[in-house]
Amino acid sequence: MKHTIHKILNNNVIITLNEQNQEMILMGRGIGFKKNIGDNYDPLLTEKRFKISDENNGSTNDNTAVNIPIEILATTEKIIEYVTAQVTCKLDDHLYLQLADHIQVAIMRFKQGLTIPNSFNWEMKKIYPKEYELGLYALTIIKQRLGITLPSDEAGLITFHIINAEQNRSISKLVNLIKITQQILDMIKDYFNLDYNEDSPYYQRFIIHLKFFAIRIINNNLILNGIDFPYSLMKQQYQHAFQCTENIATFLLNHYQYQLTEEEKLFLTIYIERIRTDLIEQ
Repeated sequence: MKHTIHKILNNNVIITLNEQNQEMILMGRGIGFKKNIGDNYDPLLTEKRFKISDENNGSTNDNTAVNIPIEILATTEKIIEYVTAQVTCKLDDHLYLQLADHIQVAIMRFKQGLTIPNSFNWEMKKIYPKEYELGLYALTIIKQRLGITLPSDEAGLITFHIINAEQNRSISKLVNLIKITQQILDMIKDYFNLDYNEDSPYYQRFIIHLKFFAIRIINNNLILNGIDFPYSLMKQQYQHAFQCTENIATFLLNHYQYQLTEEEKLFLTIYIERIRTDLIEQ
């Protein structure tokens, strides 16, 4: 590993090159203090290291880090440490700078008396409850370390970054995923005039199914594995649930140009029927 400085962003943030000649951002107190480009740095001072550009993700503007105070960078590190311990998948390295930049801007808005309402907060609580709890706890860490009490809407915005890093999905696709999931939930709720039992294991499994279903819609991936259950029998056995599925299919075709296969209609109908009967049996 090379130990020479390629760029200096501030006293606590430098950029160096790895063996593949890729830029790496290194963070640590005093790592760039009284240093010049080409000087050696002390590897022992490195507290955080990650790649800021690659062929898959493009470039992250290294200037983003220049004006972020070390206190916010350190707070972001604590948040990511906590999130990493709670999730099972690897987080995208770009989360560090993106989240630090978001927190700095959120604090600036807060001090100026400006707020940005997150219209997806309610949906995120329902569709991504674990990640939303992580977003809420991030606000606690920010309050403890920086003495700033950000509004609860910021939890949802932080959750966006966590899910994006967790699933390596663009924010625009994530917004569409949440939107599609909620639209389907609303259509089922209105069709049967029901209120969901959100503590039901059937409901929770249905939410998971809908999330993956929405991902397929966004990516235009069809299920083409074939089914053993007779399609005509399903229509007779679950008439109301099937009609609700047909309504959803028409909506998705008209609004997202996505045509449900018989397999997808089968799965969706069975889940809807299970949700409906679960509420009736209560």
